[in-house]
Amino acid sequence: MKSQGIRFDIDSEARRHFTAFVEAFVSPEMGERWVTLFDAARSAAWRKIDPWKMWEPSNQRPGRHYEELDDSPAGVMAAIAKTLPQDAAVLIFHLGHSTPGVRRVLLSECSGFGEPKGQVWPLEGLVSIVPGRQALVLNHDGGTLLCRL
Repeated sequence: MKSQGIRFDIDSEARRHFTAFVEAFVSPEMGERWVTLFDAARSAAWRKIDPWKMWEPSNQRPGRHYEELDDSPAGVMAAIAKTLPQDAAVLIFHLGHSTPGVRRVLLSECSGFGEPKGQVWPLEGLVSIVPGRQALVLNHDGGTLLCRL
């Protein structure tokens, strides 16, 4: 039998951030798969959530704003941190080619992570800034996609 990988304990805040992102920005077809994989709470399932697919318009929800950015995640978060409460919790989901996991940090801490992104910033993943309203998607080629309503 193939290993399903490490089992995660997913708290309600992490699930709320992830499902709010999917419902707001991911196409219904891909979103349903992603939520199923997320809820499996296994590292093998989380590796099948491919954030790079968000660059394909067919995987995006219509009527949302998607912008590919040239700045690093730390640079983007430094700019965003100026517009939101500093004590807001930001959830960083390590998915796809990253070692799966979730990290919760304060918005005020995000711009201090610097580079390289492999440790704090996932190789592939999602940074949920305001659940269902604003997020960054990171891909394995170094791309950063800003998603917002």
